[in-house]
Amino acid sequence: MMSATTISVQLPAEIYTKLAQLAAEEQVDPVAVVSRLVDLATQHRAWLRNLSALREQIERDGGLHIGASREEVVERMRQTRQDIFDAEYAHLYRSAESTSQSCRIPICASWRLPREHRDHP
Repeated sequence: MMSATTISVQLPAEIYTKLAQLAAEEQVDPVAVVSRLVDLATQHRAWLRNLSALREQIERDGGLHIGASREEVVERMRQTRQDIFDAEYAHLYRSAESTSQSCRIPICASWRLPREHRDHP
């Protein structure tokens, strides 16, 4: 097993006492506590970077419109939903409309599968 390179760190006695207390409570080595704290600090930095990127994206996209009336929020949601539909799905419906009517199968409430294809009698 390869051993890791170690270094010595000088800490104020008060900090070391708190570190030792944490390690004792968790029944781990103080190095494990320091390692976990470094991991948490790294995750926190990544979270802050992602939050900053999200804030910038919201600002670029026109903001959250906080303080708008209920009707304005609903109308904006409807418009956003329509914009997404137009961008992602509308072309599918346009191509279906361009097919000839003879290719369409009319479906009505009285239509039923033949008995041999039904799951239940």
